[in-house]
Amino acid sequence: MRTCRAAAPRADTAAPRAGHDDADLKWRAIQRWRAQFVASHGREPKVWLDKCCIDQGDIQAQLACLPIFLSGCKKLVMLAGESYTSRLWCVMEIFVYLHMGGSLDRITIEIIAHPDSVETDARQLLTAQFACFDAAKAQCYKLEDRQRLLAVIEAAFGDFREFNKRVRGVFATRVTLASPSRPRPPRKASWSVRAPPPKGAASGAAAPAG
Repeated sequence: MRTCRAAAPRADTAAPRAGHDDADLKWRAIQRWRAQFVASHGREPKVWLDKCCIDQGDIQAQLACLPIFLSGCKKLVMLAGESYTSRLWCVMEIFVYLHMGGSLDRITIEIIAHPDSVETDARQLLTAQFACFDAAKAQCYKLEDRQRLLAVIEAAFGDFREFNKRVRGVFATRVTLASPSRPRPPRKASWSVRAPPPKGAASGAAAPAG
């Protein structure tokens, strides 16, 4: 996997943050999605990957660019595990994607579940968590990031009630399409991801991996 700069649009999908769940389980979840993409398209996906494409040391500036980044992605993949609803950045990126013209039918949910567990149980747990999601209780690694994100929500919705309602609705609508059985992914992965532009540029974009 590597990052490279290219003109926007367009990435095949955005893969926003996935909470604090086990890294190996998150990798398995994104590989399940990748396997389906390769089977359907006959090529590797071009992905805007949050962790690689956002400057983690300058979140305030990157937050302003987030709508541009996500609007250049055809679809969005939610890697949803037990910690997903407790992380404000995760659900905020869903909101921005929809706000910039993305539609519910372009959101795919990949359940993060331990191989020894039943994925149906993991889906039921997530459904219960999203049903009572409250942005006011969600956290960020940095307190200042949380304050900025909550301010954006309040500016857009007035309070958290409507935002909470929409987040709950997104998951309730899409989780039923998260299949518990997926094809085993190919052994090797060759990904390209969208990288953020240098300061002053409009956006980052995907380019094929070499």
